Amino acid sequence: MKITVSEKNYDIVEFYHEVAKQLGYNANECEYDCRRINVAANIQDGFFEYYKELNKGGASENDIKTQTAMLLACYGPKVDKDLHDNEVEVFDGFIANQN
Repeated sequence: MKITVSEKNYDIVEFYHEVAKQLGYNANECEYDCRRINVAANIQDGFFEYYKELNKGGASENDIKTQTAMLLACYGPKVDKDLHDNEVEVFDGFIANQN
């Protein structure tokens, strides 16, 4: 299923909660499987921008990029270059558990 999210810079948890809400779930009761969601490239760019803005001068830009890349590799959605800006493709099992 494909959905469109608002254009903004999200942190990963906020982004997953937004997707869950659009799918009709109570985001506060959900767990997510990051292997079952793809995003447009501009959404991933927004993650990098969010964490860069959050830094407030503490770490170097290279460190921020590396830390964000590791965060996305472990917990983030993967980019699908065929998706349009702000588009998300959600697969069965993305909502891994709902309390």
